Amino acid sequence: MKAKGMAYKKVVHIPIGANSNRNLILRQRWLMTALENDHKNRVYINIDESWLGMSDFRRMKWRAPGTTNSVVAFSMAPRVTMMVAVDSLGNVYFALSQSNSNSDTFGLFIRSLVLKLDKERPNWRKNTLVTLDGARYHRSAETSELFATLDIPVAMLGPYR
Repeated sequence: MKAKGMAYKKVVHIPIGANSNRNLILRQRWLMTALENDHKNRVYINIDESWLGMSDFRRMKWRAPGTTNSVVAFSMAPRVTMMVAVDSLGNVYFALSQSNSNSDTFGLFIRSLVLKLDKERPNWRKNTLVTLDGARYHRSAETSELFATLDIPVAMLGPYR
């Protein structure tokens, strides 16, 4: 009996969801227009969130011929959530937590970011625009009130789906 050889093949990852092409184009057009108009006089801070919900990031693995190349997806519990702000000056501000993103966790990040910006550039509100992708907790009444209270100049980008 001849032994069948193993093959090293690429693992196929399937996204659980992504932004539509329409929304990506809307965001791109907004940014191109904004940068065309006043990018030299304004600092942009883009804030986004993501998470690590798995612990296996292999792109390839060994498999026997005739078998699938799937990988069992073990969820991380609790997952690691990342909130990151990147500005057009090259600064990066981030936080890691073990909680889901919501208005409360986002508010904590924003308060900490404002304290940091107040120390680094006391007049940052005069020439800075914070851009967000419009996630539900970015648009919540609680978050809107926080932006108003802290006097944060904010722009929501194209529709979030």
